[in-house]
Amino acid sequence: MPRSEAELKKIFEKDPTHVDAFISLRRLYQQHKRFEDLAALYEVRAQAMPAGPKVAELWSRAADILLDKLSDEDRGTQALMQAVRADSSQRRPVERLRRILKEQARWDEYLELLGILTESRAGDPGQARAVAKLHLEMGTLFEEHFARTDKAMYHYQQACRLDAALLPALQAAGRIYRQTGDWPMVCRLLEAELKATTGAKARFELLLNLAQIQQGRLHDLAGAARSLQDGLSVRPGELRALEALAPFRFDPTTLQL
Repeated sequence: MPRSEAELKKIFEKDPTHVDAFISLRRLYQQHKRFEDLAALYEVRAQAMPAGPKVAELWSRAADILLDKLSDEDRGTQALMQAVRADSSQRRPVERLRRILKEQARWDEYLELLGILTESRAGDPGQARAVAKLHLEMGTLFEEHFARTDKAMYHYQQACRLDAALLPALQAAGRIYRQTGDWPMVCRLLEAELKATTGAKARFELLLNLAQIQQGRLHDLAGAARSLQDGLSVRPGELRALEALAPFRFDPTTLQL
């Protein structure tokens, strides 16, 4: 004999992991479009189960109802965050939450999301580039929305450590070091950019920039001359490099021609 709704609710309240009660109530709420009850059903069951893909799916379904059927944005985004905490490998809730938080400029929550994603992937060599990009994104948030260049630099450094070829991270770190006047570090990052750059024009511009800093900021004339020579080996006959080399031509301490 089929149980009444009251009986099913009593069983479910006592044990939210009870499969038959859950399925029966879900069917009932779906048939009668009782979306508030359906969302609550998913939420209560998710809270009673250990984190994992199944719990993430429950939170994700609750979020879909809350956002699409009930227009409850606060509760919906909270459900999406719970889905990500339960299993951050599920792409759909992650991407939906990313989109909502960015569109609404909810940067504190967005930073929390990035932190969850970073922590869940840390230590996996196969995820090193993905984690580096997450650190880059966190650094950008701290720099642009929180005016915390110290925290931004930490995340840029982590990104560079994990992926030495991640040019946007190298460039972002270099930008902050320029602002603080740490020219030796600027040079080190330009050299790292050189290793990660293949195009002749881009490599030449990096070498020219490096030479200008070595000469004008560090007074390293020998280093500047070497950088200019390297620039000419990349783009032979480049006028800017030839003009910059002219003062060194007859200085035996910097250049021998």
